[in-house]
Amino acid sequence: MDKTFRDKIGPLAFRLALASVCLVHGFWKVQVAGGAGWNPEIATHWQLAIAWGELICGTLVLLGMQCRAAAAGLLVIVGAEALLNPSWDFWKNQIGQRDTTLIVLLLALGVASIGGGEWIVDLHLGGAGKASRKKSPALQA
Repeated sequence: MDKTFRDKIGPLAFRLALASVCLVHGFWKVQVAGGAGWNPEIATHWQLAIAWGELICGTLVLLGMQCRAAAAGLLVIVGAEALLNPSWDFWKNQIGQRDTTLIVLLLALGVASIGGGEWIVDLHLGGAGKASRKKSPALQA
């Protein structure tokens, strides 16, 4: 039972949590002028990259396709969003204004570290999922 939780349910829970937050945020951002108008304090090209990056990487994580790369991409995207947004100041903002960012960063770090688990699309496509799962120390007995 422990192996089932470690290899299947735990990574799936991480993936679903990360993907749900990123898909909702990415979809909301893309709905505003195609991703170019959700935050006037950030340059348009960065808004587009962040919005579409969250949506695409969130979809990949949800499906289990290149989970580690997509989670690392989300780590970079969300970190860049926090750094590029002048109104996001970690030390001055209340916890409610930064908690989602911190949660997404930690979830992305977790998925990038342990991978997508055994319930991923990559395993069924015969892709790199098998190789990356075998190399993952978190998924070895």
